[in-house]
Amino acid sequence: MEASSLLAHSPGAGGMEVVRADALAEAHSWDEVQIAQVEHDRRFHPDVFGLSKVDQLRHYTFHVTKLAGLLIDAVDGGAWDSFRDERLADVAVFGVKLATVCNERLPSVEVDLT
Repeated sequence: MEASSLLAHSPGAGGMEVVRADALAEAHSWDEVQIAQVEHDRRFHPDVFGLSKVDQLRHYTFHVTKLAGLLIDAVDGGAWDSFRDERLADVAVFGVKLATVCNERLPSVEVDLT
């Protein structure tokens, strides 16, 4: 998603280059993940990033509710592997987003993003 967004590009010597698109991939701790997610949201989701905290919480609640419904469908339908591969990372992302919007700094604890 980042590479396809015009917001990700800046003029470079050889044309356009992706700016900080690898910040999350370079994160080694939860606090670094949180900072990378804030950078991502500021750049790629300015419409949500600019909302009041209450409206951000409402927006994230809609996403988490949708993920909960997909999880129930996956468990009931025997599709856990698909949910795990396609949506489990989204659950973690929204956990980070919720912590951030509630002004909770994540700890500097090592995390394996692989």
